[in-house]
Amino acid sequence: MSTLYKYISKNFLIGISICYLSMSAIIFLADLVEHTRRVGSKEVDFSVLLTMTSLHFLPLNYEVLPFIVLFGSFGAFHYLNRHSELVIVRSAGYSIWQTLFFPLIISVLLGVFFIGFLNPLSSSLSKKYEEMEYRYLKGSTKMLSISIEGMWFRQADTLGQSVIHAQEVTDEGKRLKKVIIFKYDSENQFSERLDAEEAKLMKNYWQLDYVLKTNLENKREYYENLKYPTKLTHEDIKESFSSPKTMSFWDLPKFIRILEDSGFKALKHKLYLYELLTLPLILCSMVIIAAVCTGNLKHTSRTSFAIISCVIVGFLVFFFLDLSEALGASGTIPPFFAAWAPPTIVTLLGTVVLLHYADG
Repeated sequence: MSTLYKYISKNFLIGISICYLSMSAIIFLADLVEHTRRVGSKEVDFSVLLTMTSLHFLPLNYEVLPFIVLFGSFGAFHYLNRHSELVIVRSAGYSIWQTLFFPLIISVLLGVFFIGFLNPLSSSLSKKYEEMEYRYLKGSTKMLSISIEGMWFRQADTLGQSVIHAQEVTDEGKRLKKVIIFKYDSENQFSERLDAEEAKLMKNYWQLDYVLKTNLENKREYYENLKYPTKLTHEDIKESFSSPKTMSFWDLPKFIRILEDSGFKALKHKLYLYELLTLPLILCSMVIIAAVCTGNLKHTSRTSFAIISCVIVGFLVFFFLDLSEALGASGTIPPFFAAWAPPTIVTLLGTVVLLHYADG
């Protein structure tokens, strides 16, 4: 590696590091304040809030990683521009793309590192955070869990609670097969068990077919049909899935297959998987945008104009990404297109502008 590339890479890494440390401190403090606000009148120890904020720290850093790269790149390129070092580089015969080569390579490696190594840790922390959020901020526990062994529901009423297990699930959770219901009284003591061949979710009740009812005395009763009260709705079931962010990159494909085999569309999980795969491209697009905003890499731009341009373009890109994600999650556009279209378009537009600068 030539001295030039080492120098550019060093300044790029310094810019990213400074931006990361600055934004991380702001993110941690802002998130701690937000958790304090959400607690409200609930009696929650401050150490719990600190723990939750710490668990949420790495997942939040992923959310802002593109902007860390954007503003870090901007700082590095603006520093080189201000000292006319990029002008000297261009005068020596180096093209724009040669100048950006190592920052782009570093961005790709950073994206791959996050996907392959940091994401599993981030997903594990997100899962623990979600459990604490339900317990301390929402005052409840998750009522649904799905795995290769089937699906588990939890529902409560004035008489106690029930735990429902189904080996097979179809129609997005509205039809269950090979169902077992464990019923508990108000003191959380087991009271009876129901085994049913099939259960269908109706309004305010489960329609159970071919039911075997067993009580504490092991007395058994058979029913061809039985209505079992519930407050669960189809929307409750769909919304109670763990966030895709609690799944690691390596586990997502398997979990998506489980969801689809159970009759669910798994749009959010597919979208998140594709978004992870696009991360290296998104980071590269941020580097290109930073290069565009600091001028044409030949002339020094006014600092205020360059900063404003970078911030505006950054928020426009964020809005574009957010809009596309919402459309993909709702099924309006395919998840693959929703994930890949924005960074591809941004990268192409940035490349066109840089080529214009190179020719100009």
